[in-house]
Amino acid sequence: MANKGDQVQLRLGSYRLQQRIAASTYGEVWRADDEHGQQVALKLINTARMRQTDEEWHARWIMAAHKEILFLRSLSPWDERHIVRLIDDGLHEGLPVLALELMASDLAQYLRQKPATPLARCLQWLAQINQALAKMHQVGWRYLDLKPANLLLSHDGNTLKLADFGTSRRNP
Repeated sequence: MANKGDQVQLRLGSYRLQQRIAASTYGEVWRADDEHGQQVALKLINTARMRQTDEEWHARWIMAAHKEILFLRSLSPWDERHIVRLIDDGLHEGLPVLALELMASDLAQYLRQKPATPLARCLQWLAQINQALAKMHQVGWRYLDLKPANLLLSHDGNTLKLADFGTSRRNP
C-alpha cells in the first residue's frame, strides 16, 4: 500500500509521494515530486484492493496498466493532442506504475463545483475530446471508458485531456 513520503523509482527518475488525489477499484493516483521538484501524477495499482481479490483480477489490473503504458508510449513523440502525457513508467514492488503530467482536476469534480458552465467552454471541450479520440484512432486504438472522471482539466479550465487507457483496445 502506498503512503505519503514513499519513494518510487521508475525508468527515468525517482518520485516521492505527496498526496493521494484519486482512487478507484483498480488504481490510485498520487501527486508526487520528482528529484527536481517537478510535480507529476503517479498512477499505481491499488494494492490494498488487490489483496482482497483473486489472482484473475490481479492479472487483469496488471494487464490494464501495461496496456495503458503501451498505448501512451505509442504516442511518442508527444504532439499535444489532448491526451494526458506519459512522463515515465516502470515497476514498483513488481507492479506497473505510470508517471503522468499533473492536471488540476477531472471534469466530474469541476462540474460539481461549477454546474453552470458556459456553452462556449463546453463546445471547446467537445472539440478537444474529439481531437483526443481522433488521435487514438489514428494510431490504431479504441477508447472504451469515456466519462467525466477520465477527462482531466488544466488549472484555468480551458484545456481538457483524455486519461485512463487501461480498457482501451487496439483496432483489429
